Amino acid sequence: MASTSTSSAHCSAPNCSNRQCKRPDLSFFRFPKNTERCQQWVQSTRRQDLLNRPVVYLSDNCRLCSEHFELDQFSNKQTKNRLTWNAVPTLFDMPNPLKHLSTTACRSLKRKLENIPSSHNPSKKQRGSDYTQTEHSYCLAADQIHENAPSSVSPPPDTDDHSRALKKERQRTFRLKKRVEQLKQSIKKEAKESETISDLIRGAGKFLQEPALSFFASQLRNASGRRRARGRRWSYSDKEVALSLYHQSPHAYHLCQRIFTLPSVTSLHRW
Repeated sequence: MASTSTSSAHCSAPNCSNRQCKRPDLSFFRFPKNTERCQQWVQSTRRQDLLNRPVVYLSDNCRLCSEHFELDQFSNKQTKNRLTWNAVPTLFDMPNPLKHLSTTACRSLKRKLENIPSSHNPSKKQRGSDYTQTEHSYCLAADQIHENAPSSVSPPPDTDDHSRALKKERQRTFRLKKRVEQLKQSIKKEAKESETISDLIRGAGKFLQEPALSFFASQLRNASGRRRARGRRWSYSDKEVALSLYHQSPHAYHLCQRIFTLPSVTSLHRW
């Protein structure tokens, strides 16, 4: 299954806000057109509003990004833009996500639920004549002993604990990967913004001289974008200008605060 190339595609998984326009590095996959596999995807996402939707609607309108598939679900593990024919999403930002079972595991689970071990399948010798059964009656006794004996392939008692621990680690890994991607995007945005401000300051240097250039650079750094978590940072020249203006006239300083980005009066008193 290949990924879609629509620029407006968005992920339908709960607690996931990935979009094709914002995350071009991800691949977005349509829901399968096969009814059985499509229901598996819907059950994995646990979205109640999609349970009664037809397969055609899900395939045309719903997509999942590549962050919700394990590495072995991709046929090309480098680019991650093509899934295997039986791929099922398992990585979701929710408690207790559904676990993907392979075909062999599903068959084994079905046999355990039906209490039909593989050794109970009748062989060709058992389907023989009455004479053959009488001749080899000692084998029937051995089979009965084998049936009454405890199964040697029963899972250890701590298998469920290991499964739950593995699920928690997968969820934690998924959240950490998502956080790392968000931090990378924010770092790229801040670096791009810093380059833009530096270009403006270099261009203004052709027309302005000190201290006007320093004041212009301070206004750009402190007024552009969102405010930093630890507050704004003022240079020594910014403090000198602000303190001299405030001591000349506090009313004029308050008026300039409406026009320019200046330190607060509380900060002036601390200096």
